[in-house]
Amino acid sequence: MKQRIRRKAKRAIVKSLEQGATVSQACAAAGVSRRVFYEWLHKDPDFAGAVELAYTKQIALAETALFRAIEAGDLKAAMWFLERRAPEYRPPSMQQQLAESEPLIELVEVEPAHELDFCEVLAQASRT
Repeated sequence: MKQRIRRKAKRAIVKSLEQGATVSQACAAAGVSRRVFYEWLHKDPDFAGAVELAYTKQIALAETALFRAIEAGDLKAAMWFLERRAPEYRPPSMQQQLAESEPLIELVEVEPAHELDFCEVLAQASRT
């Protein structure tokens, strides 16, 4: 009995994901917690494969919509695609960031701060 309910819940989750639902939405529709979903995902390779296939179908749908928009002359869709696939079409600011050889984060050594008296800080703040 439990296995049949579990199989039904798994099928419902996969179907919801194929229709574009989030994991939370799919689990709620199937009456299953997210924790159980992720347990199934890790323990059941067939379920994991079905979930991956559902995601793949959604990605294919999005790609199809993007290319249809490009074919229909949607300039924003075309630029979005080109900026991500062809570096020469990226905006100059993005190209400059990528071309810089310096790290984006610089580590600096900081002298330890002296201890502050909290009451003194409050007193100074109230005077100003």
